[in-house]
Amino acid sequence: MFLATISDKKTGRTILKIVESRRENGRSKKHMIQNLGYLDELEKIYPDPIAHFKEVAKQMTLEKKEKEQARHVQLDPNASLPKQENLSPTAVARKNLGYAALSKLYHEMKIDVFLNNHQRYRKFAANLNSIFKMLIFNRALYPDSKRGAWENRGIFFENTDYSQQDVYRSLDYFLEWRPALLEPVSYTHLRAHETPEHIVCRLLLEKKKSGHDARIQ
Repeated sequence: MFLATISDKKTGRTILKIVESRRENGRSKKHMIQNLGYLDELEKIYPDPIAHFKEVAKQMTLEKKEKEQARHVQLDPNASLPKQENLSPTAVARKNLGYAALSKLYHEMKIDVFLNNHQRYRKFAANLNSIFKMLIFNRALYPDSKRGAWENRGIFFENTDYSQQDVYRSLDYFLEWRPALLEPVSYTHLRAHETPEHIVCRLLLEKKKSGHDARIQ
């Protein structure tokens, strides 16, 4: 990923964007990852916005490579797993594997990239992407209240290091980012009364169903 500077012909101002080059059908195509805004406005916040966001783009590239890097685990065939003692009463002993299909669609829509990028500029300790995924998957598989979803969070193989208060606080961010967060969603899917997690959950289920129907045919 790299920082791109684009001149706005209408205003004469410079726009900064983080862009990624991808190989598609034998050709290199550029995809916008994040629109950072106008350079003159960013200069009010950062002493040197160009240098700052060049470093941000570099860090994003490193994080993506690390995430995509294959991990190899060696297991000792003669080793035995220790017996778990004193299981916490609040721990979830069973795990759900079926949510993997929804998780795949979630990542294909790059919702995780959007949330992780936007959280960089907010002082919020808990991982917003982990909370949003928890709300989405629970809404799809075990419809319940926000509190019920939080209490059931351990059923998925995901990060659960956030409090119930973090979940309620995160809703303000999701509502604030609703227009941009739902860009992958056709406007025919939107319903005014729905929260972002409801809409994304419904879309994932529709995509999953359409894919299943296509395979049946």
